[in-house]
Amino acid sequence: MFEDFENRSGFWKDLGSNFTINYSGDAPSFLTSGEMWQSMDGSETQTLAAWENGWVLMDNPDGSKTATPKYTSGLISQTIVRVPVGPQAPMSSPTGGVGGVQVAYTAEDDATELLEGWEEEDWTLQGIMALCPDVGADEVCDDSPFSEFTVRGTEGTAQDDERWWWVNQNTLGLSNHDGDGPDGESNKSGAAEILIRDGFQVQLTIEWENKGKDDFHDDLVKDVSTSDKGVLGLTGSQSADKSSLTVLMKGGDKLSIDIDGDWSGTANFFLKVQGSELIHNTGKIIDDEVWITLDGVWYDTENPPTGDDKERKEKKMTLDDYFSNPVYVAGAALVGLAFLSMVTRGR
Repeated sequence: MFEDFENRSGFWKDLGSNFTINYSGDAPSFLTSGEMWQSMDGSETQTLAAWENGWVLMDNPDGSKTATPKYTSGLISQTIVRVPVGPQAPMSSPTGGVGGVQVAYTAEDDATELLEGWEEEDWTLQGIMALCPDVGADEVCDDSPFSEFTVRGTEGTAQDDERWWWVNQNTLGLSNHDGDGPDGESNKSGAAEILIRDGFQVQLTIEWENKGKDDFHDDLVKDVSTSDKGVLGLTGSQSADKSSLTVLMKGGDKLSIDIDGDWSGTANFFLKVQGSELIHNTGKIIDDEVWITLDGVWYDTENPPTGDDKERKEKKMTLDDYFSNPVYVAGAALVGLAFLSMVTRGR
């Protein structure tokens, strides 16, 4: 019954953007993909769609899920549970004795409406970076969902090693450093800038720890909330270990993060979503670790991205072949693909 209901796009369009559904039975995927799920040890929180990107999920009888990594060897399976904060998912059964489907309006943005007529395209964050060559300044991208993807400093292999590291193919970690290095050299923290290319929409989750000196979470929520168009989730609090923000961005939107305000030209925190500048923070800093996760990419079928669509898809297929190679997954470099090296980014 729900598959037929879900496909009635005319019905959804007439409802507008702010509503939830109380229904009987299991939740359809388009209602649950933006839910936030957290590992039992609290070390990682991201949307269900992001978990599904990098993990194989199995339902457990108690409502939790077992997550097994798809791509990275050496990682153990985790048990994840849904985070019961922010706008709540629709209830699993009707209320007040009413059967069928009820429509109730809320302040939550409707990603389904924003993506109507758009087609999902399978990208990884590493694949996008490979099309953004390191030129020592702003790293402009070629035929990818980003027109710029600048990551400051040198790549490490884990948190606190160098300026940034890969958690998995879709999650970039930025390290926080305090004081000078062991030899007295400048010990800058991580920073990144992402600019979305016209013709694409991209869902990102930004996660950060809350041990910094500037109470960044409390400052952020003065300007950003789930009532803002394109803000799909905002979880955590200043007293929580971590907070996270999930946004659906369109062409021309931008995210800039400079953990400690170390890098000239990169804002401490700048966020433009669905054409609206939500926050431009030049004062307070996060001052703690940050994770940026790619949850999904969509392109406009009626007004596709500029450039040669065939060439873009061919480049993407080449990247897919490269990143699915088991030698790469094991961490070895592939001869002849040096142009894809991502060891040192913009200084």
